[in-house]
Amino acid sequence: MKLVPLYEEFLRYMLTEKNCSKATEDTYRRDFNRFCEFLKNIGIDEPTTENVKTPTIRQYIFFMGESGLKVTTLNKRINSLRSFYHFLFSQEYIEKNPMSPITAPKKPKTIPKYFTEKDLDSFFNAIKKYGKENYLRDYTTFLTYALTGLRKMELAHLKVKDINLGNNTITVEKGKGNKSRIVPINPPLTEILFDFLMSRMPVKADDPVFAVSTGKAYSPSKIQELFSKYRRLSHINPQLTVHSLRHSYASLLLQNGVGLAHISTLLGHSSFDSTKIYLHTTVEHMREDANQHPLCKKWQQEQTEKTACKS
Repeated sequence: MKLVPLYEEFLRYMLTEKNCSKATEDTYRRDFNRFCEFLKNIGIDEPTTENVKTPTIRQYIFFMGESGLKVTTLNKRINSLRSFYHFLFSQEYIEKNPMSPITAPKKPKTIPKYFTEKDLDSFFNAIKKYGKENYLRDYTTFLTYALTGLRKMELAHLKVKDINLGNNTITVEKGKGNKSRIVPINPPLTEILFDFLMSRMPVKADDPVFAVSTGKAYSPSKIQELFSKYRRLSHINPQLTVHSLRHSYASLLLQNGVGLAHISTLLGHSSFDSTKIYLHTTVEHMREDANQHPLCKKWQQEQTEKTACKS
């Protein structure tokens, strides 16, 4: 059976029965097109369930790995194919799933980069200094990001009706995985959101909270553009990304005593494992505290004195 029409059926299934987002559908389609392009390059012009087996898929994975893709990107493309073949197997289009013997490469554990309190002060001071006529809009945009841990896409899609200043909450409608959640907002954010929305009156319930001059909602690329501008002007670590604000939300809460399970809920993580990465930042934070022990300080002083004598 030809894979291309089967893939169209798979996408319809994902949209109607799994309620996946349009963005997810687009990503799946791009991944499949890349796969088909690879197959064409190795002589398979019309891929079918018969001529694409496990060895061919392994060859594709090896090709992607050799092209220098990050492990995270590679795993996403592998999982995209895995979902497709799981669908074919579950619908009895194939008797054996060629993805079953394939395991994705392990993702290296990395500590997420996050803003320190000093970084946050520098970043928001840059907005105050250079925001000019867009100061209130830009300040509110990134304060919302920093104090709620929303994803970039969630922030871009936020509507006026999603903000309840009476209950001090933000409702995230159809976040990642089309899951909705309620995020509490604290007094400083409530105050500036009120001032910002009042400055935009009149607004309708379905209006985007953050919009360009034409009234159209921010695109994720617009948020990225603004972030890059203020990061540069604040002279903070250039490796910090807009997503680092979300990491900072989690890391700073954890360092100040909030439980990991609560942070997982606030972030909208589908798996508790996704939240465990922030434990590394807490270990580093605790290590700094532990180094303040008097015996540790005494040892450090002795090492300094020894070094001074040798020189």
